Amino acid sequence: MTLTLLAMLLGAGLLAFGSGCLLLNEKHGEASLKILRNERLGLLVFTVAHLWFFLNLWQTDAKECEDFKLVLTLFFGFAFVGCILYWKDFLIVRGIAVLTVLSVHRLLQIGYMSDHILRPYVSGLFYFWIVLSLYFGVCPYRARDLVHALFRNNRRRLKTVAGCSIFYGVLLIWLAF
Repeated sequence: MTLTLLAMLLGAGLLAFGSGCLLLNEKHGEASLKILRNERLGLLVFTVAHLWFFLNLWQTDAKECEDFKLVLTLFFGFAFVGCILYWKDFLIVRGIAVLTVLSVHRLLQIGYMSDHILRPYVSGLFYFWIVLSLYFGVCPYRARDLVHALFRNNRRRLKTVAGCSIFYGVLLIWLAF
């Protein structure tokens, strides 16, 4: 995949996300809150995220990690079990945070060491997603607060998010051509 194709796909995705946000109402906000607390879906997403993480850990070529792979696997395995047993609330938010960081890591490798004009725009968006993922991974209850804030006051904040998403999507598509 080239950086141009990635920017066009990312721009189209941002346009679709922004357009979808304009169609949402308060009922959709309540449904998204139920999804954030769904334990079965959270367990599925969290398990997939951790399996992908363990796969990355055991496939890494870094010599620094070679001696600590077993220790890291045990540590994150206990963290995985602890999250499932003791911190079930908002498990899906934690799983999505891990999946986002892992997928963005792969996507950032596409533009690595490139001097293309799109690189700062794509990378900047990805780093923004990483920061959001780390924030929501540490404080997953903030996702509930964000949903409440977006659907309050005649959805003004949601329309602002939609407008920013549509603007950035159009910018990426325009720069890709």
